[in-house]
Amino acid sequence: MKDFPFVSIIIVNWNGKEFLNDCLTSIKKLEYPKKKYEVIIVDNGSTDGSVELVRRKFKWAKTVSLRKNYGFAKANNIGVKFAKGKYIVFLNNDTVVTRSWLKNLVRAIEKNENVAACTSKIIYFDRKDLINSVGGFWSIFGLSTSLGEFEKSNKFNRPFPVFYPSGCSMIIKKDVFVRVGGFDEDYFCLVEDADLGWRLLNYGYKIMYEP
Repeated sequence: MKDFPFVSIIIVNWNGKEFLNDCLTSIKKLEYPKKKYEVIIVDNGSTDGSVELVRRKFKWAKTVSLRKNYGFAKANNIGVKFAKGKYIVFLNNDTVVTRSWLKNLVRAIEKNENVAACTSKIIYFDRKDLINSVGGFWSIFGLSTSLGEFEKSNKFNRPFPVFYPSGCSMIIKKDVFVRVGGFDEDYFCLVEDADLGWRLLNYGYKIMYEP
């Protein structure tokens, strides 16, 4: 990749101190120029010393401290207001990313102007042979479901379109995210990514899975 666009990685946290060390340490090892991305920790009123840990050990990460737990959707929307990136990455605090994770997501979203968001292969932390999600879809019963869950992690090695990107690990164009209204804050947690995907599709955008 010759050009590295600036990316804002937003991580919502609520009493997740036990996860943040591994998560942020993995981000620090990314194969992506450090001047080309920022990390924003939006803390939902944690009481376990999460903010203190980040400010002490990961001073390169920005912290936005909220007075209470506003939930996943609203906290991410607040984080976007502080983001400077062309692209926004939403990442769960209990994840560990590979070195090429960000580079591959950026490359995937830049391939096609009509692609608004991409989601990555997500495998279980304690069962690395099993997939957690490769994106999501709506069933005919009106339920949102993770694609590929409990399949072997060596499957799904080619990109394909999905109904919605997993809020656990996804990249989206910032201007598009703002244009469609961001996450619906009526969803405190869960389903907010499925709702976002539905709106992106209604606007005529594509959403891709990037292995």
